[in-house]
Amino acid sequence: MNKRLQQTALGVALLFGALAPAHAFAATESVSAVAAVPSKTSAADRIIASGTKYLGTPYQYGADASQTGTFDCSSFTFRAFIENGINLPRTADDQMKEGTAVTMATAKPGDLLFFRDNTYPDKAGHVGIYVGNNQMLHASGSKGVTITPLSTPYWQTRFMAVKRVIPLTYTIQSGDTMWKISQSTGISLNSLRTWNWKSVKGDALVTGAQIYISEPDLLMGNPGAEIPHYTVQSGDTLWGISQKLSVTVDKLKSWNSLVSDDIVPGQTLKLNL
Repeated sequence: MNKRLQQTALGVALLFGALAPAHAFAATESVSAVAAVPSKTSAADRIIASGTKYLGTPYQYGADASQTGTFDCSSFTFRAFIENGINLPRTADDQMKEGTAVTMATAKPGDLLFFRDNTYPDKAGHVGIYVGNNQMLHASGSKGVTITPLSTPYWQTRFMAVKRVIPLTYTIQSGDTMWKISQSTGISLNSLRTWNWKSVKGDALVTGAQIYISEPDLLMGNPGAEIPHYTVQSGDTLWGISQKLSVTVDKLKSWNSLVSDDIVPGQTLKLNL
């Protein structure tokens, strides 16, 4: 298999693959395999899918951001994000001013990684997209658009910052339902319910309120990251609770190791939505 076919195959694998949780710069030898994901993908999955379709595209410093025949590092990240409705500045240093700073240990797929400029060490000279498994999707000066392990001394010594620029919340509009938001964002209904279990009950939405459209992170102080649960109320039945939460009775029983349908007021049920 030639190099271009290998890169294309890798792009297909990432497009249909789940990206593993992030870890700080752990040693890795090569781009690793990824597991299957549901048909409904997150914003990060779609951004990475946009990027991987350009695998093998040549590098050109100062490439015009309006075309896709060549890329430099920041025109590539600009393209991957703008194709998914997120408008970034054109240069790496300006892109580093956007979003929320997180640590490498808490980095998630879709986060932007920044590296020092060789001439001006206080400025970002390179940017890539974190894809999980300690790897970066970026436009390399020597290889064009590629996926690179972050374990090498070259990248470790130049590492500057991780920024999360994918929106965390969505403001509810008049006429919105959880189903409509799921369809417009490409996020599964179960994920939306899980991330917003404290503030949204069933499909009761309040115009102007905000809901999470990206997985909340306890390290960033987001309470939605707590383990979802339901407290049994007087008169509740498992069937009634299943209807409120759009899950099956069998799932409720499985998540809570219940051998019967018997529940009591005040009992806490875990929700693995």
